[in-house]
Amino acid sequence: MFKRTFKFVLILFSSGLLISCSGLFSDFNDEKDPLLAEIESIKKSTNYDMNNVKVMRNPEEWQGKMISLSGTVLSQPILGEVDEVFELRGTNDGYLTDMIVRLDKPLPKQSNIGQAVKLVSQGKEVRIFGIVNGLKQIKTESGTRRELPELSCQIIYDRNDFYLERPLWISRNLELRAAAKKSKTKK
Repeated sequence: MFKRTFKFVLILFSSGLLISCSGLFSDFNDEKDPLLAEIESIKKSTNYDMNNVKVMRNPEEWQGKMISLSGTVLSQPILGEVDEVFELRGTNDGYLTDMIVRLDKPLPKQSNIGQAVKLVSQGKEVRIFGIVNGLKQIKTESGTRRELPELSCQIIYDRNDFYLERPLWISRNLELRAAAKKSKTKK
């Protein structure tokens, strides 16, 4: 009798455990969020071995390529506000990286003290993923003409986000592509 009751309680407990955990497994489906899929695709197709010397020697070869580089956000008032365009300066394998970074939507701003916003501002150390547009000639505040590679930014991460898990900024173009894929999968 005891064995029979014990088996019944054990079966009942196991069934209850499986039923209560089934909700956890229903959230795991094979479909990945389209935005995350786009970001992963960018990370995999990116050239991480880029510097100014390579681009300056053969700008046509680099035009349209997805690259990634790290550096410090610098404001160039002559170019415009940091919200739309900024200079990114750093090094990659000991070579200078100095780029003009174009954004297709403004960077987030903190509108009140209690707001938790991931900011990208002057002096911030970031990793950027973007598409090389070619070389752009600019005139500095002192009147000197410079030619720098220009890129259309796709994603910005904090430089200390080593696993690239939390983007600080994502381009409007990338968001629209992901939204279009999401609407296609729902149909």
